[in-house]
Amino acid sequence: MCVHPKQKGGAARRTAAGYTAAMPKPLPTSPVPAIAFIGGGNMASALIGGLLKAGRAPASIVVVEPFEAQRDKLAASFGIDAQAATDERLAGAELVVWAV
Repeated sequence: MCVHPKQKGGAARRTAAGYTAAMPKPLPTSPVPAIAFIGGGNMASALIGGLLKAGRAPASIVVVEPFEAQRDKLAASFGIDAQAATDERLAGAELVVWAV
C-alpha cells in the first residue's frame, strides 16, 4: 500500500518516488499453528522461507511430510514442526496449504 507523504497513516518509509510504503505489521504468534502445509517440498519450502522472513514465528507453522529426510531438512532449515501424519493441530490451523 503506497500513500502520499501528506496523508496520515501508520509507520511508513520514504521511497525514491517521494511516496511512502506502509510498513507491515508483525504477524501474530499462537500456540496453535496458524498455517499448516500438506507436503514439504520446494513449493512449501519457498513459502515457509518467505513467511519466516516476513516475521512469522516458526511455532505458527506445521508441515505434514511423509518423507523423513525432508522432514529433518525442514526442521533444521526453518525450526518448524514437521510431522509424518496429521493430528489435531491440522484441524486448528487457520489456513491449510496443499503444497504437493
